[in-house]
Amino acid sequence: MDTLKNILKEYGLELQEVQVKKVALYLEELLNVPYNLTAHRKLDSAIHKNVAEILVPLKGKSLKGTLLDVGSGNGVPGVILAIFFPKLKVILLDSKMKATVFLKKITDKLNLNNVEIVEERAENFSRERRETFDYVTARAVARLNTLIEICAPALKVGGELFFYKGPSFEKEIREAKNAMNELGVKLKEVRSYSLKSGEKRVLLIFRKEKNSPEKYPRRVGIPFKRPL
Repeated sequence: MDTLKNILKEYGLELQEVQVKKVALYLEELLNVPYNLTAHRKLDSAIHKNVAEILVPLKGKSLKGTLLDVGSGNGVPGVILAIFFPKLKVILLDSKMKATVFLKKITDKLNLNNVEIVEERAENFSRERRETFDYVTARAVARLNTLIEICAPALKVGGELFFYKGPSFEKEIREAKNAMNELGVKLKEVRSYSLKSGEKRVLLIFRKEKNSPEKYPRRVGIPFKRPL
């Protein structure tokens, strides 16, 4: 736990003792899973890329209400956000059974009462839970034009999309102009930051300005095969 505390302190992140314990237990489980849910097998790397990368760009924000993590996989960013923002109700959404089984196991072990796990395709879930969430987030799921289509319909008007991206984000923003117009979202803020390794990251924050048309998202697979 000392390694975790020290690295997070380098980023200016202060967690309560109970939060540190939960993050440490989560990382322990993450690094020991028998299937490939994470590429970060070393603790230091996992702290930088699965914890600091998620929390650093959200410094100064106080999240409460409801958040949907699309394509949650190993639980990043959703589990980390649920630990850091205990007033947030978090839905971890993934279409793969092995991911949801792992998420159920770890959230039970962490006693995360503010988390629910759903096994479903994002296209279906966003249609079923239209205009429901205060925040929707995703990391390493798809390009921006696809993400906006599968995520924005589930977001309330006035809500925010949080997308974690790398250095090529500007090209993705240009490609996503049509999706932004169609789904009624506007780029509000680009939060740029670096990991201690020097790797560049951004958090793209979009605001939903109006209701998304009922025809979106299109049926399963189409937003990935034929992005807007």
